[in-house]
Amino acid sequence: MGIGLKLFTSIDHDFINKSFGRNATSDELKLLYNMLEPVLLQRELFQDKYIKQIEYGQRDNHYRLESECVEIEKSGKLKKNIYIYRKFMFKGVKPSQLEFFWMFAPPKSYLKKISRLEESKILEAEWVVNHHIPSDAKKKKSGSLFVCALSDNIVQRRPISYGQTIGYISVPNPGKTLKHEKNIFKILNSEPSYVWGMMVESTLGRSFRRLLNNIPKSLSIKLAVPKTIKKGDGIILSKDKGHLRLKKHFNKLGYDYRVIGKVKQDQYHEIDTGHGSIKKWSLGFQKLSQIDHQTGTDNHRNVEYKNNVKTLSNLSVVKKMLKSDKFIKNSLDDSLDTKGNIVMQISQLNTIDYKRNLLFSGVRSIADIIRMSSAKGINPKYIQINSNISEKRYLLGQNQAIDAFGLAKTSHYHFSNRIEKDLNQIILFGDRISFDKPKHRNGDFISLLGALKGELNDSLYSRVAGKTFDDSKNTYDLIMEHNINQVLIESVSNNVIKTVQTISKGGLAMALCNLYLKLENRFGLKVHVSRKIPDSELLFGESYGSALITIGERELMEFQRICIAYGIPSSTIGRLHETPEVRVNDIIKVNGKVLDSI
Repeated sequence: MGIGLKLFTSIDHDFINKSFGRNATSDELKLLYNMLEPVLLQRELFQDKYIKQIEYGQRDNHYRLESECVEIEKSGKLKKNIYIYRKFMFKGVKPSQLEFFWMFAPPKSYLKKISRLEESKILEAEWVVNHHIPSDAKKKKSGSLFVCALSDNIVQRRPISYGQTIGYISVPNPGKTLKHEKNIFKILNSEPSYVWGMMVESTLGRSFRRLLNNIPKSLSIKLAVPKTIKKGDGIILSKDKGHLRLKKHFNKLGYDYRVIGKVKQDQYHEIDTGHGSIKKWSLGFQKLSQIDHQTGTDNHRNVEYKNNVKTLSNLSVVKKMLKSDKFIKNSLDDSLDTKGNIVMQISQLNTIDYKRNLLFSGVRSIADIIRMSSAKGINPKYIQINSNISEKRYLLGQNQAIDAFGLAKTSHYHFSNRIEKDLNQIILFGDRISFDKPKHRNGDFISLLGALKGELNDSLYSRVAGKTFDDSKNTYDLIMEHNINQVLIESVSNNVIKTVQTISKGGLAMALCNLYLKLENRFGLKVHVSRKIPDSELLFGESYGSALITIGERELMEFQRICIAYGIPSSTIGRLHETPEVRVNDIIKVNGKVLDSI
């Protein structure tokens, strides 16, 4: 993010010099900073415990995914080549699908143009190209685009051990036919001595970080930094005399392949930064990313709302909410229909809202997308957050949620100043559980999973009605939410429940309206809730984490058994009926014509 060496503190410099037993050279400091910059930046934003989870890189065997950020010109063309295919080739596997996550809403012609371009590079008949445009993205003709490629095959890692050779190969930029990528794949898969490979990133430090993170902690390396290095080149580890055969194969095709190092068993690395002078680096140098971290202060902005004099009826509030841009019928994009239906992804675009509690907003940005994935029968495995948000409390909230849902070791932040300020895109990947979607029938039950707590602070109701609720606090119980997710995944995958609708913006009233729109044949919903809270809190309290489900009479007992197993409260609050309307107790009735006109 263009921050320079200033993320190194005086304590960092002392730590490095003591670790090395000498003063680090300027070249070494630049390389070290380049390696650790992402974590140094996160150290500024997160608490210590999250830095320890992130450490200083990712191991390649965790994921079947690669990603990169590209820019789109006003003509609809990519400004630079996509290297994402090559990243997979150096792993020795082929991607099976390409996912475009747009940070803006482009003209439809852009989608066709880019799809045609990438489909012309298809490596296999099963190749899939998907586009994801969040419903709240701004319409533009240029901007950022995150490209993710996935493989159906898990990378088969061979153990990295003492004595293996580290090679470097210089490869031209990607072309239209993927000729170089195909050559790399063919050679590496035919060479039995190939152990591990990676594409060189845009900076030497990023590549070193990835290399060192994949070397076992008990081992070290001896490495001479190549004099010329560029994005798209490769680093390859081989055993025995495999480097000789690799050199022969690559040189025959016109590529420059050379040995640059070895894997050792010493308690220090030996690094030549390019001047012919070998320097020793201690194995624990990366631990500086966890020291001298200051939590910082809460600098979120407090905004007061003016109360409107006019009091709106409940029906008027619902109508205004339905017209509000905060009411999004399909807030998540999901798709994927590859062979075996193995993977599913959901994306959501979020702009930070300084009018809300930032910690709570950060929690919700993660918890909501996980909840909606569970409602679709997706078991979350991996989250990628593409972000340009530096508000500590918001980021802390996100990390609390990631930690609570057990995804800390398989989730990753990608900070980029290419993204619009205060914007982040959350992409969730997970295994989709195959199930048959049951049809609704007149008389099906409507059940509430969780509880209605009546929170109106920073709510859609407060904005529509022009009221403030200073005494109403935003609350969340991530352990309870995690258990509710497990109930949904098990219930959906076993065809116990028919439809799930989460409760969030606009509370119970908007959840019922959204549920009505999901039902085929437009069944009406008649609900009665016993409560000791005011009508406004019952209807519009944003009880995040709770959900409505529709269920058949035969399955009701099994659903209650699942809820009991996970310690989750559930109550039957209504039924589907033939009259197309949404009715709650005797306090509101929304005609189906109003909803169908949206």
